[in-house]
Amino acid sequence: RSYVAVEVGNQFTRKGENLLVKPQIDRCVDSGLRNHTSSDQKCVAFLDTSRTNDLTSLVILAEDPKKSTEPWGHLVVERIDIWDPKKLPGGVINPADVLAHLDLYLPMYPNLMSLAVDTRVMPWATALVKKVKKERTWGRVVQGWNKRRAERKSSWSLLHQRILSGTIRIPANDQLRKELLSVRKITDIDGQMDIRDASRRHRHVDVADALAVCCYLAHLESITDRTSLGATIENVKARALLRQLYKPINKRIDLDKF
Repeated sequence: RSYVAVEVGNQFTRKGENLLVKPQIDRCVDSGLRNHTSSDQKCVAFLDTSRTNDLTSLVILAEDPKKSTEPWGHLVVERIDIWDPKKLPGGVINPADVLAHLDLYLPMYPNLMSLAVDTRVMPWATALVKKVKKERTWGRVVQGWNKRRAERKSSWSLLHQRILSGTIRIPANDQLRKELLSVRKITDIDGQMDIRDASRRHRHVDVADALAVCCYLAHLESITDRTSLGATIENVKARALLRQLYKPINKRIDLDKF
């Protein structure tokens, strides 16, 4: 139906129908939310990267214990940071500034389970992932993100479900709300929901895309058992302490058998 409408109605920039309407979004908006400098909750994050045209954005999404005791049952946005190249010197994203921002805040999120960095056709993002994995303690939870259509559809489907069910709290962020309202949905030829930007020529949903991927990462955490960054550091410290205390007589007995 959506594809026929494109041909009959000449709907080249408004294909499909709105994914969300204002009352649905407003129901999830918490005007009291502000960017947190730190959090002890389990959280996931996504860095959507760009160079000269699109926005670069960082979204951190956490469990919301105030709303649900079930792991990842309810989510809350902890931070949204946006770099607009049009407002920066030379109109270009400076990777050093982005890295400095990550260095400042990520250590304040000891239970960060995963940080995905958009490395699709973005060399500076690929270099950033390699650098932090080698040189940063928090680099353990960093992964490159080069997923395509299937993961994007799943991400948006999960975000859509969260908003409709009211199991996510988002801040009153003008950019995010504008993007959520602009997204269109169509029914694919396989009968599944697919997402389209409002315009074919320009990509406008940078922040909303980051939030959708965070919902996908949170879903992965809900079905897997992973150790947080903070817990890993504590385990390393405890293991080092045991190594100092334990001196085996038999050399063939190692710490794992202790």
